[in-house]
Amino acid sequence: MELTSNEHAQMRVLLVDMSPISRKLMRNILRKQGYEVEEASRGAEAMERLKNEYFHVVITGLVLDDISGSELCSRIRAADLPRYTYIIVVSSNSSIKDLRTALDSGADEFMNKPIMKPLLLARLCLAQRIIDLEAKLKLVEMQSQDLLMKDALTEVYNRRRIQKDLPSEIKRANRYQKPLSLVICDLDHFKAVNDTHGHLAGDKVLKEVAQRLRSHCRKDIDWVARYGGEEFVIVLPETDVNGALIMAENMRQAIEGEPFAVSSSLSLDLTMSFGAAGYNTVPNGALSPDEILGQADLCLYKAKEQGRNQVCFVHCHVDDLHGVN
Repeated sequence: MELTSNEHAQMRVLLVDMSPISRKLMRNILRKQGYEVEEASRGAEAMERLKNEYFHVVITGLVLDDISGSELCSRIRAADLPRYTYIIVVSSNSSIKDLRTALDSGADEFMNKPIMKPLLLARLCLAQRIIDLEAKLKLVEMQSQDLLMKDALTEVYNRRRIQKDLPSEIKRANRYQKPLSLVICDLDHFKAVNDTHGHLAGDKVLKEVAQRLRSHCRKDIDWVARYGGEEFVIVLPETDVNGALIMAENMRQAIEGEPFAVSSSLSLDLTMSFGAAGYNTVPNGALSPDEILGQADLCLYKAKEQGRNQVCFVHCHVDDLHGVN
């Protein structure tokens, strides 16, 4: 039984440098089945397209004008594309050695010409299952990684997220010439909460602090991580130091503005100190994660030294770090 025309409407196939007759035959078969089909005349062109757009399946000849089909397979696998691409190599004159070389180079299937329509469609159904399975496995892996980077108590991110993603945020800011800011904040006199009311009360406070901080962040842009103890880091992509100062002040007011209810009979008035550091663009190279964290930490120290419950900030430059305000 043939598939209806829209069952594979989302599946994209790239045909690479086979004979015009073979290419036309495959194109007609696949389009009638609902596949989106594009063509590349050479291996280099195919690679260029794969780097800029996603194809679920590549069907390539074994002999191309510029490189071999096996070499194309190797290049596709080495490219570390964001999603898996299923590769089918086709040939009219192939040996066991050719088959082994293609499979060793990263091909998933090897088909001999003439291509039989039922066999081709069966191979593409298998490709769909493999691609779907790979996508599910990647999702599970991403969810597992996300759990590893979450703080169990506060449910914001933990220090692993800072170590993993802050370098990427800095690189992205410099690549696209966008500002980046970072805020470090610390609850004032939090030790007294644990000493006087117990660690369960302290845990409730930390959970609520995390939620109040997160509520002032832009969804899917900014992120909050627990840096350790009662200290938190907020990473603010595409935000200059003035924007970070405004956000930090709003967060400071959110902490001070409402008591923390730790039980039915106990509410605590608490404050928080903030240090903010940020930069717009860096002509001579990016600040390192340690440098921007260090500058924000110096600002936090200054805020505490000046009486706590306030925001101090600095605008960072690689060659000229301005004074703390």
